[in-house]
Amino acid sequence: MLLDLTMAYDRTLVPGIWKAARGFGGIEFLLLDGFTAKTLALIDRLKPEGVIAHIDDLSIGAFLQERGIRIVDVSDRFARARFPRIVSDDLEVGRWGARHLRERGFAHYAFCGFTSHHFSDLRGRGFAEQLASENCTASTFASPASRSSRSEVRDLQFEKLCDWIRGLPKPVGIMACNDNRAYHIIEACHCLGLRVPHEVAVLGVDNDEIRCEMAAVPISSIALNTQRIGHEALCLLVALLDGHPAPDRPL
Repeated sequence: MLLDLTMAYDRTLVPGIWKAARGFGGIEFLLLDGFTAKTLALIDRLKPEGVIAHIDDLSIGAFLQERGIRIVDVSDRFARARFPRIVSDDLEVGRWGARHLRERGFAHYAFCGFTSHHFSDLRGRGFAEQLASENCTASTFASPASRSSRSEVRDLQFEKLCDWIRGLPKPVGIMACNDNRAYHIIEACHCLGLRVPHEVAVLGVDNDEIRCEMAAVPISSIALNTQRIGHEALCLLVALLDGHPAPDRPL
């Protein structure tokens, strides 16, 4: 398993993978955290037959493919599936978020995501489609999920987020594409002096207990069935290793 254990999504996949492994004999697992030079060197040394991986960098997928390693991707970063993939139903996640906020009686809605992240696009689309079916509209905002160490880059993106939130009609219900994005919204509201949830209600995705509880106001979040995704990912990997063809679409 080649996962990013700083992410709640990846961490919660692991129990489902382990549970599924009990149904198969002779499977040996190694859990590798992150895509570092040390990790990739270890893969070269161990020569695994298959990998369950969170592919958010196509060069990692290429590295594995060049070595003939079977891959099951558990991310939904890219629109076109380059590898066999098990993912959540992100359109439905967005729809569920819209229904949740509608039930709480808001008149104004918004979605906040990341650019160049397919899962974010799908959740935003599902959110907007559900609201449109109820004759409502939503404001949208997206910016890069920058991991830059340069403070000026981070500050500029945060300033743009603050400007967007400042301009929204209040009270407003905002769905974030995930809990990291929800955390950014809470921080922005704190800087703007906006009361959460009275003026701005925030809904995240992933139910990352650490991230949700670290926020100035605890974040409500949609919990995904990641254990099921982990279980299905292992079953698919075993099928590929047994010679079955890869599915022609994400599962």
